[in-house]
Amino acid sequence: MKALILIAHGSRAPGAEAVLNQLAQACVSAGFAERAAVVTRPFAEGGEQARLRAAIASQVEQGAREVVIVPLFLALADAWKSALHLTANEAKRTYSIPVRVTPAIGSDVALPYLVELVVQRAAECTTGEMDVTARVVIGHGSSAVMKRDFVSELGKLVPRTADQTVETCFLEAQSPSIGECLQSLFMRGHRQIVCVPAFFLNGAHVRLDIPAHIDVFRGKTGVQVTLAKPFLDHPQLVAAIGSLIQFR
Repeated sequence: MKALILIAHGSRAPGAEAVLNQLAQACVSAGFAERAAVVTRPFAEGGEQARLRAAIASQVEQGAREVVIVPLFLALADAWKSALHLTANEAKRTYSIPVRVTPAIGSDVALPYLVELVVQRAAECTTGEMDVTARVVIGHGSSAVMKRDFVSELGKLVPRTADQTVETCFLEAQSPSIGECLQSLFMRGHRQIVCVPAFFLNGAHVRLDIPAHIDVFRGKTGVQVTLAKPFLDHPQLVAAIGSLIQFR
């Protein structure tokens, strides 16, 4: 029996834990595993290795003969990767069963599914009366040195047309900022814009911080800016996780 453990950032937003568990169970329903569990909060902030060990032990006690750990992060620092693999290797030796860590969701394996997810999220915000000329992918941003900027790569792969552009910006720490990106689009004549947050949960960043930046811009320009839903409850995310589970 194969067990799936999702490692996720989590959120203080009401119902966030339940939504993550629903995602895990959707992966079971899709046939990617027979059992699933979730370990939340930033893995490197302390205590998460113990929680992951406990989650693995629980799955083994319930009959798992293989455990697959999927990091639900668009960016995963080397120290986080090392901690995950260390814990998996310890469990492998303890239980004498396969325990492996897949690439993070922010990887080339899952990238095509996330591109389609962005396209569909933007389309959900578009009605027949709208003439959307720009789509914006909004990432969190980080001051940490990363080997790749996955959100920027994601934005570059979202299909463009002759009359619709795609841009990428960040909530914090990286450039361009949300305000800078929207202002640039405004100066180039765009008046109907859809923003897709590259976030999993409908937490404070998506509910409060990003809308605050959009409201400032909207108040200055009167431009119609629509904010799409985050990633978590979309079927493409289940497909992306499935591609990671199946990747060897």
